[in-house]
Amino acid sequence: MPHTSLGITTERTDIESPADLEAELRDVLADADNDLVDALSFHTGGEHKDWNNDGCPECGSHRLSVMEPRELIYHIENNEWEFVEQGDVTGPTLSVFCINCDTHLKDHVASDLLPYY
Repeated sequence: MPHTSLGITTERTDIESPADLEAELRDVLADADNDLVDALSFHTGGEHKDWNNDGCPECGSHRLSVMEPRELIYHIENNEWEFVEQGDVTGPTLSVFCINCDTHLKDHVASDLLPYY
């Protein structure tokens, strides 16, 4: 059901990117409480402005941590999981950061869905 009172309908075709959607939602919420608007921080991925897919622009280190989904194969029996091997399937690079200085260099929009330890 369209939320026409907010100006949001399923028939919209002019929103072409996450940034367009964020701008549209901010317009819709312009009259709302500022704390609510600030709480809606839309993550669209991004890169460190000085990173060129080489070493860390902050400290120069070439030791980078790359986080990506990987296929892990387990044998499961009687509620016991035994790791067998790593499979061939990998997903997109979700995050890249410098191991030396912990500078965040790149992230995928889906990276916010994963817990960081």
